[in-house]
Amino acid sequence: MKKFLKSAVGREVVVALLTAYLRLAYVTSRIEVRGREHLPVGGAVFAIWHGRTLLMPLLPRRHKQLYALISEHRDGRLISTAARWFSIKTINGSSSKNGARAFLQMIKTVKTGGWISITPDGPKGPAHSVSDGTIELPRKADVPLIPVATAASKFWQINSWDSLQVPKLFGRLVIQIHPAFELPVGQPRAALKTAFGKHLQQLQNALEIEVQ
Repeated sequence: MKKFLKSAVGREVVVALLTAYLRLAYVTSRIEVRGREHLPVGGAVFAIWHGRTLLMPLLPRRHKQLYALISEHRDGRLISTAARWFSIKTINGSSSKNGARAFLQMIKTVKTGGWISITPDGPKGPAHSVSDGTIELPRKADVPLIPVATAASKFWQINSWDSLQVPKLFGRLVIQIHPAFELPVGQPRAALKTAFGKHLQQLQNALEIEVQ
C-alpha cells in the first residue's frame, strides 16, 4: 500500500478522493462567510496559513478569478489538478524553482484585477513563518494584503509540518475575511513580516477558539 501511495497513480487517486471528499464536506456542513465587506473591487493578495487552506475554496469570488501559487514538484502538479475542481487557477513556481518568473506573473495578475491566494509559510514551512514574497508582492503591485482565517467545528488534524486540518462532515465551517493589513512605505520588510505573522496568528487563534 505504501508503495502504491508513493507512485504517480497512487498520488492521483489520493488527490481525487480528497477533492471529492471536500466537496461532500462543503455540501453537508453549515458554511458561514464573514467579512464580505472587506473583499476589494480590484486585485488583491489573500494570505492564509498553509495548514488551513482546505477551506479557502469557500472564499466568495464576486465574479473574480482566484489564483493560487503552487510549487512545481510532483505534489504541486497534483494540487493544481485538485484546484481546478474548485475553479482556482494556478501559478507554478516557488522560491527554489522559477520563483522570479512566478513572482512577475503574480504581479501582472493582481495588477489586472485578479485575486491571488498565498500561504505565507508554504510550501514547506516552518509553520507560521512569513516569506519575503508575502510582503513584497502586494507592495510592488500596490494591492491590499488581506488576512484570511478559517475554522471547522469538527476536523481531523494531520501529523504534518503545518498541522493540516481536514474538516469532517456535518459540521460548521467558517471563513473570515479581515481588513487589509497596512504596509507603510519605508517600513523594513523584516519588521512587517514579524508584525503580519503575529497578526495572522492572532486572527486564526481567535476564530478557532470560537468555532471549535
